Amino acid sequence: MIRPEFDSSSAAKRTALLFVLDYLGGVLTIVSPCVLPVLPFVFARADRPFTRSTLPMLVGMAAIFGAVEDKKHCYTTGAPGLNEWGLLGEWTIGKEHATLGAANGTIVYRFHARDLHLVLGPGSDGKPVRFRLTVDGTAPGNDHGVDVNAAGEGVINEQRLYQLVRQKGPVTERTFKIRFIDPGVEVFAFTFG
Repeated sequence: MIRPEFDSSSAAKRTALLFVLDYLGGVLTIVSPCVLPVLPFVFARADRPFTRSTLPMLVGMAAIFGAVEDKKHCYTTGAPGLNEWGLLGEWTIGKEHATLGAANGTIVYRFHARDLHLVLGPGSDGKPVRFRLTVDGTAPGNDHGVDVNAAGEGVINEQRLYQLVRQKGPVTERTFKIRFIDPGVEVFAFTFG
């Protein structure tokens, strides 16, 4: 019987790397608690070269979630992958929500679910915020949620959960884009059904 050789030094290096990742993950969650939910994805990359793959991702997350927190920042977005999102416009990212500082800010999200909801609220001034959304670049039509019409238009007038998309047909990977016509909206969280 042929037995594969076990390289104990390689296993020891992997174990040491995981301890280093655990330590860095803990430090990053102290600096920026927003990093905590994505740490499992970071640890899943432990098989890749640390300095070329994992370390830049950890530093980038800390910079995005920590350095820009509570300061207005102008964001641009590309084409997100599945379960990725991006901001476009002038946003202030706080500990609990993001606030749009100027009209026509946008959120783009790539998702795979029947329903898409957002917890939203008007700004501190309480003024309603109008929005228009698209799914795969067009108005949602029959796939609109209860808080938006078939043309993709709606108004945020109180802080609550808004049902924005409810797909009637097969559930497929879709790109959701919501443009807030007025400034001040507070965005808290996505949920799916």
